[in-house]
Amino acid sequence: MSQAVKNNLVQKHQIPENEIDMVHGFVPGSVLSIKPDNAGQIRKLLDIPETAFIVGGSGMTTWAKGKTLFVQLAFDVIRRLQDRCVHFVWVGGGGRNGIDYYQIQHDINHAGLSERVHIIPHVSNPIDYYADFNVFAMISREDSYPLVNLEVAALGKPIICFDKAGGTPEFVEDDAGFVVPYLDIHAMADKVIILANDDGLRKKLGCRASEKVREKNDIEVCAPKILDIIDRFI
Repeated sequence: MSQAVKNNLVQKHQIPENEIDMVHGFVPGSVLSIKPDNAGQIRKLLDIPETAFIVGGSGMTTWAKGKTLFVQLAFDVIRRLQDRCVHFVWVGGGGRNGIDYYQIQHDINHAGLSERVHIIPHVSNPIDYYADFNVFAMISREDSYPLVNLEVAALGKPIICFDKAGGTPEFVEDDAGFVVPYLDIHAMADKVIILANDDGLRKKLGCRASEKVREKNDIEVCAPKILDIIDRFI
């Protein structure tokens, strides 16, 4: 649940606001304390240099997840940051034989990005892959309160997202990454470039993201709120 979802229920479905209790999404302590088993896995798998800056993305291949926007973001950043080795890695989605994979690879190949943009279909251990990201691009057009945000935040990765695209801005705010205008790829590219050039800022925002997920989204924090709501109806 997020404020964006609550607003949708009130404004589009006429649910009385006083009948809605909001509890944000949460992750178990096992995620918050996880130590990736295979840090460096993406770099080895894709032959990405250790010095490269990796922008990560994740999700299914649906319209809402914005996978095609990820390629547009990569095109903008790589074109403007020619003096840096920047790679874009998307984790998740269907297999390599699906139409969605073919469509995204079409864009990657025709944009001349095949050596810099990498699509990894669904894996059972995505957090091991997230560990290699330097920054996370939450490129979704619409997403209620994605758990992947909490997973990458727990690993200390700053998040860049669109406003008016669901609940992600409620987590990111102004201290765990950047919120840019909806569908403004150029503005998102600006923020990627800022973080690629400023390790101190990137680490500061990532550290705050890690703190916030523990303060606000630990199951130990959220579960009692849900229990309290249930108790009111028993």
